[in-house]
Amino acid sequence: MGTYSIVYPNYFDLSYEECAVDWNWHFRDKWARSKKQGPSSTWIPEEGLDTKAYEELLKHFSLEQWADEFPPEHIISMSPYELAKERRRKEEKYQLSKKVMTSDTIGYHAQAKDHGLRGKDIDLNNNDQI
Repeated sequence: MGTYSIVYPNYFDLSYEECAVDWNWHFRDKWARSKKQGPSSTWIPEEGLDTKAYEELLKHFSLEQWADEFPPEHIISMSPYELAKERRRKEEKYQLSKKVMTSDTIGYHAQAKDHGLRGKDIDLNNNDQI
């Protein structure tokens, strides 16, 4: 399973054009940040979540209004699969429309439901509907 990335524009540090929050890239079984200067530059990994990366993570899974249930110290170790599952629970409980959650990784647009739990692949034949 490849890296699951959420790419967002950088409006804070003018020396970098793009930022991302990544699952299982340089740091296993947790989210971390990365940034790059331009289209031809390489991504630079950074451990941990800053405020913007945390907000983008909540936004990607449409969990912003429940941020108190997913503090940074908890969400950092929740896989894309686990976050998608939490989103599905909210959709069911509050009758929200179903959100499609896919990775922004170039050439790898896997859905969150297909992205393993803590680094392990999910058995998609187990009828777990996420």
